[in-house]
Amino acid sequence: MDSSSSGVPLSPGSPGEAPPSPASLDSPHTESGPSSDPQIPDPTPSLGSPSPAQSVSKRRSRKRTKPKTPKKPASETQYTIKGIVGERLWLKENQEEVMTSNLIGIVKITFNNAPEQDRQTRKSEIVPPDFRRTSYETSITLSSNTSKATHAKHRDRKDLRLEAHNAFQAICVWDLMKDLNRERIERQLIWNKKEDPSSYISTFDSLDAALRRARFHYDESKRIGQRVFISTINNVGLVAATVSARCKTIVTITTKMGRSIPDVVKSSDHYFDVDIPVWIRDSRKPADRSDLTVEQFEELGVDMWISITELRRSNLSNGPKSRICTTRDYICAKGHDYEWLSCGPIAKSLIMDIVPFDGKVLHKRQTTKIIRSLDSTEPWIWSWNEKRWVLDAALTAIAEFRDMEAHQAREALKRKADGLSHEGEEQPVKRMKLIELTLVRPYMNFSTRRQSVIMAH
Repeated sequence: MDSSSSGVPLSPGSPGEAPPSPASLDSPHTESGPSSDPQIPDPTPSLGSPSPAQSVSKRRSRKRTKPKTPKKPASETQYTIKGIVGERLWLKENQEEVMTSNLIGIVKITFNNAPEQDRQTRKSEIVPPDFRRTSYETSITLSSNTSKATHAKHRDRKDLRLEAHNAFQAICVWDLMKDLNRERIERQLIWNKKEDPSSYISTFDSLDAALRRARFHYDESKRIGQRVFISTINNVGLVAATVSARCKTIVTITTKMGRSIPDVVKSSDHYFDVDIPVWIRDSRKPADRSDLTVEQFEELGVDMWISITELRRSNLSNGPKSRICTTRDYICAKGHDYEWLSCGPIAKSLIMDIVPFDGKVLHKRQTTKIIRSLDSTEPWIWSWNEKRWVLDAALTAIAEFRDMEAHQAREALKRKADGLSHEGEEQPVKRMKLIELTLVRPYMNFSTRRQSVIMAH
């Protein structure tokens, strides 16, 4: 009997044969190989001795079973993280962490130091020709080119109104001492969040990035935008500057003990220096650009812009590490390299152009075509005079009719082109259709019969 067919391992003496497994050595019915006098196993094995089938199944189960890895202690798996940042104390499930920062002491805005001079010489590589902002009707940022009925309302500012000279305005009023820190900047990068509203306004450095965001709002965003437009913002006159100050960060950890036990709150203060690269629209002559204080900056009334790319290269990471997530190790992890932030509102005087996006096409210039929002259930039409979407049912009907005519014309041209392309091909012979007509001759002429009856009377 062949050992390979019976499931019994070969003897270790012969070359090329596998050594016996421990299970086979323990089995009393294991054969050592072919012999002239084979032994017939007892059909009634003794108690406690496994049968050949049982020994085979045990061997197979041992092969399938993977060795169990020893569990790590809870202190290693739950409370520490080993990675890029090394070992770090981790929060428990009943703990929450909140970080708040603000600038303290003397704040200087410098223009003539080596870092600012180097950035100014490379301005064409850093600053785009203009900024682009994508807006839609339900945007949190207030806009002068949308209806007041759609402007956001917030309980923190019940008296919120769009100022007459602003084209775009955030919910909160921007404050250099309170908002020019990492927590407030990264708050702007958390999209569609109502709590703790931001005082920044996002823009992009190219039209392609703004158009991608327009398509996202129209087709993919949970907050549907069907009145989308892109604004071009002037950035002429921006000068490289650095805001140097001392920053204070308060880390508060709250441990929830239960319903009847009050929460345990622990906080710690951290102090570090920051040098934040910014761009300021300074109309002063280069020779007169001396260092500014916060009060002098506010008196000038100029706007300030921040590049996400430059922030990632700054020393804002000098602050404390977060125990919530490792994304804090990377400055502005949720931002984009092509994103720029406006520190405060954007004035109407800086708006160079506004163009609509109808859901498929961005109309860059005015033509005789009536532009409507293609997927909107309401008759929204773009008004080039008002630079906004307006309701006009009559113009919408005309636009839909023209679109239908244009579609029919394109289909006719397509069919004609297909016919010309098939002229050289052999056309199939068409069979003659035979129609059988049966003429039924009436038995009498009813009109003649009626006349004869009348004459008889």
